[in-house]
Parts: sequence; structure tokens; C-alpha cells
Amino acid sequence: MSGSVAWRSAELRALALGALLALVYGGPRPEHRSEHAEWTQRVQYPAGNDAQRVQFPSLHDTQRVQIPSVDDPQRCAAGFYLDRSGLIARCVRCSCNGFSDECEENTGRCLKCSDNTAGDHCERCRDGYYSNAAQRRCSACPCPFSNDGNNFALGCTETDGRLLCLCKDGYTGERCERCAPGYYGDPLVSGGRCRLCNCPGNLCDSKTGVCRNSLELRDTNTEEQCEECDNCAQTLLNDLEKFDTELRRIKDQLDLDSLRPSSKEHLRKLEEAIAATRNLVNTFSVTVDKQVPKINQLEQDVTYLTKDMDNLKEQVRKQSEDAGKALSNAENSHQRAKALDTETQNLLQKIKGSHLCT
Repeated sequence: MSGSVAWRSAELRALALGALLALVYGGPRPEHRSEHAEWTQRVQYPAGNDAQRVQFPSLHDTQRVQIPSVDDPQRCAAGFYLDRSGLIARCVRCSCNGFSDECEENTGRCLKCSDNTAGDHCERCRDGYYSNAAQRRCSACPCPFSNDGNNFALGCTETDGRLLCLCKDGYTGERCERCAPGYYGDPLVSGGRCRLCNCPGNLCDSKTGVCRNSLELRDTNTEEQCEECDNCAQTLLNDLEKFDTELRRIKDQLDLDSLRPSSKEHLRKLEEAIAATRNLVNTFSVTVDKQVPKINQLEQDVTYLTKDMDNLKEQVRKQSEDAGKALSNAENSHQRAKALDTETQNLLQKIKGSHLCT
């Protein structure tokens, strides 16, 4: 009982001393919590139903020491977060590299990073921006242009004075200036962007979005079913179409009557070669498409075989375990039989000895 009284007396003396320090150094106590100055540190001591606050000047305006109360949860001022790493939780200024004054109160993760920065501490450039070493700031990636409406890069890097863009999905090129296969549009136009082709296999004109037919009508074999060409065949067909168009343009510009017979023969053979190559590509594409169901069936068979092999392996493993257990049991039985035989022999010897004695 005397110990409890002594402890209570010591506690009252400590509270009185704290109050005296507050009156001497802290000035008058503010009536409202909002009136506490930002340059003061607040110490909270647990009380019965509420926390007692004692204020006195802090030597450093960057730190505020707080002892939480059970009944009065501790909150930090704006620009600070609660650091619980030590024995006593304390409010520490947000660490945002000077790009933000706000952070999450419990984690310290920076909020509203400025100047196109991002990251938990505003330590990197946000998507579409890169660190400009000359200007020491985050600059927009010119991919293809630096304005937000025509910046299609996740990021970019500057190496030996050359800028390399990391393009978003749907864009390609050194500066993300073209639409990737399966997309259409014109990123070089103000406000332009690449959209996904709304066509079978996503095959469309990269500028207009018009779907590409699998085969041209004049090349279609009526005995074959028209199916969509794969990407490789479609690329070859497009190249052949360009060659054919260029050849017709050259023929229109030439005076065929003035050409020598050998030149005319070369042109004719070139036209025939282009037509023959196109037919071969079409035939190849149709043949490949016909083999697709067989390939799918083979892949399915391989999957089933793999599952069967796994099941067989599991059965073999279990049988091997069972055989091991059976062998162990047989060995134990053999040892018990030998022990029983030894005991029997000993018993017989004792019986014989008893008969001799009688």
C-alpha cells in the first residue's frame, strides 16, 4: 500500500513539474487544439479518459515528439508523417525531394508529386517523361512529340545524345511515330492516336483501319475455301501488290513501241513471275490454314499424353513405395522368425537338460 502511495506521489510531482515548465517556457495554454504553434513539440501522457498536453519550445522546428494516448489518437501536422520505428512514435517531415509537402501519415509515401515526378519519394519521372541531365528536371519524351496529346511513350532514355523511346502498346518506331501491327491511325497528326483494328485477326490498313481481305478476287481458286492469310503471307502479298503497282506505273511511263523486243520480253517475264509468286503465296496460305486443325489436334494429343505419362509416373512411384514397404515388412518378419527359432532352440535345450537331471 505504501509503495502505491509513493508511486502516485511521484507521478503527481512529475505532472506538477511539467505544468510548471509549460507555464514558464511555453506561455499561456491555448484554449483550442488548433491554436498550438507549429514550432512547438507536443508531449502526451496517458490519463484516465483524456490525454494531458504539455507544450514547450522545440530546438528544431523539423521534429515533433509525441507520446500517444490510448484515448486520444496521435495525428501529425501537415507535411509530417508518424514514424513508429523507435521506442517513441514521432512526427517526421515528409521526404519528397522537395517536390511535395504532403505524404501519407502512416507510411510517409509522398502525395501529389510536382514537376512531373513520381514514386514513393518523388524520386523519378512519371510515365512519358525522362530526366534531362542538362536542365536537371523531368522533360516530356518527344515520342513523337512532347505535348501530352502526342506523347505515346511509357518512358525514354538518353544515351550518347540519342533519345530512345519505350512505346506504349499499339505504337512502334524509334519515336513511337507509327502504329504497331494490328493498330491503325496517325500518331504524327495533332490529337491522333492508334486504335485497335476491328477486323478478323486485327489485319487492317495502318492508316485508315480498312480491313484487308485474305485473298484478292482474281487470285481466288473457286475450289478452295477462302480463309484469312496468316501474318507472314499477308506481308508477302502486300509487298507483291506494291511491286505490281510499281511495275504498272513504269509501263505507263514507257513508250512500249520504242522498246526493244528483249526489253518487252523482260517486262512480260517479270509480270509473270510476280503473278506466279502471288499464286504460290496464296496456295501456301491455304495449305497452312488446312493444317491448323491437325496441328491443334496434335497439340491436344500431346497434352493428353503428357497427363497420361504423369499419371503413370505417379502410379510407378506409389508402387515403388508399396514395394519398399513390403520388402521392409518381409525383412522384419524374417528377423522375428529368426528370433523365434532361437528362442525355440533355447527352450528345447532347457527341456533336454531338465530330463537329464531327473
